[in-house]
Amino acid sequence: MNNHPLNITSKNGVRILLYPRPGAMSFSIGVFVKAGAWDEKPSQAGIAHCVEHMLFRSSEFKTTKQIADRFASLGAETNAFTDWDMTFYHATAPSTNAKAVVAELTSMIRYPKFDEKEFDVEHKAILSEIARRNDDHATKTAEAAHARLFSPEKRFSGDIIGTEEAVNKLTVDDLKSFHKKHYVASNICIVAVGGMDATKLGAFILGQWGDLRRGVTSVVHVKSSEAGSKLLFRDSQQVHISQHIRYEVQPLSREWYSLDVLTAIYGGGMHARLHREIRDKRGLAYATYCYAPSYGRTTVEFRTYVGTDVKNVTTARDIVSRIQMDLADNTVSRAELHRAKSVLYGAYRIMHDKFPLFMRLAGSRFLCYNEALDVTEYICELSNVTPEDVRTVAQELFCHCNSSTVFGARLCDLSQEFTKSVTGEK
Repeated sequence: MNNHPLNITSKNGVRILLYPRPGAMSFSIGVFVKAGAWDEKPSQAGIAHCVEHMLFRSSEFKTTKQIADRFASLGAETNAFTDWDMTFYHATAPSTNAKAVVAELTSMIRYPKFDEKEFDVEHKAILSEIARRNDDHATKTAEAAHARLFSPEKRFSGDIIGTEEAVNKLTVDDLKSFHKKHYVASNICIVAVGGMDATKLGAFILGQWGDLRRGVTSVVHVKSSEAGSKLLFRDSQQVHISQHIRYEVQPLSREWYSLDVLTAIYGGGMHARLHREIRDKRGLAYATYCYAPSYGRTTVEFRTYVGTDVKNVTTARDIVSRIQMDLADNTVSRAELHRAKSVLYGAYRIMHDKFPLFMRLAGSRFLCYNEALDVTEYICELSNVTPEDVRTVAQELFCHCNSSTVFGARLCDLSQEFTKSVTGEK
């Protein structure tokens, strides 16, 4: 595997990471901007997401149709998404069109027009997206758990893509100000993987981005807020259980790799304990999963989700707790450790050849840690994790960290006993 990328930092602070894959007929590129929902004021909830949308509308050089038609003519698939701590623009296209795709992405991101009429149209689409997201009970329950656990200087509203009320008040001038403040060189990294001449493409990207204003790096001090459990009214047919645990860990440490193994053992697929105990053995839920996204340099949010029938919610909740305590109290077997590592080995090797996935993971890591992803190194470090390492992390994670659990359901369906157990009422 070719794990030696070209790493460039321009004089103005834009970071570039290129992974050439000789002989590949396609390439994927991502522009990662360190600006997301955490950078918003509550009164402007959704502004980062609105800026993301508007960059696909008219630029200073092209209309909305011309932007879309140009990407199509290059055979490029392009999209974007807004997260808590970043916004990510990406494209996958034939390798022969690499420079042209870079030029188009650069143009729309650096030189948006923010036209009043265009915003009036896109504003309606954004409200439709918010309405659709509000119908997604699992997502809204997870957002509520996240909002209780993270409080970035009291600026965060709890909705990644915004609220209807806040978005309705946003103006084009607001969007321009957010873009001017956050879309600066010190907040941007660019990652590409696939068929390319890395030296030539790197020089081309430097030419496209090297004159961008350096600006000030976005820093959001995310403080822990509420912990414990909460009931959230959702007009849903089942109960959505979202437990989020905030965990601080040094990147690329033994503990960091051990957390990946623990995640795989606990909730990382059909082999994992959550799936086996809740679905395979008891049929209590269709969906059970766990994942652990990183924010900033050291913060991890360890997320557990279970969707179950109201009559099974107490049992499902208790099984989650029992699995966690067992992992904290007892070392895992060598066989279970081997299965988890095999899952991770396989996932990273497969991802190595799936350019969009690899680019996204490498870019997130580059933005947060300023470290290049090396699959061979990752697999080597993972092989050193022991059962005792996993138990140590489980003890810290499940016994000593702030956690927030939200149960999203029709509250009238929940038993009085369960409701009291969550709210603490007597």
